Amino acid sequence: MFHYIALMWLALTTGGPLGVAIARLADSVPALVFGLHGGVSADQWNRKRITVAADLTRGLVLVPVAIAGLCGRLPLWH
Repeated sequence: MFHYIALMWLALTTGGPLGVAIARLADSVPALVFGLHGGVSADQWNRKRITVAADLTRGLVLVPVAIAGLCGRLPLWH
């Protein structure tokens, strides 16, 4: 949840209202594309393993983003 607030703050300070709109759009597209596939997968496979795999994948993606943001090397398009 905090990463979402941080992302919106970065989008607002870097790109203004248009940056927030673009960040929201970029955040919504994967949910629409992968949401249905996730539901089918959850019905077929072990939900606990899917949840752990999804959390680990999210962590692998967000940790480098957070480090780049703290170092000041994170443009909005990343």
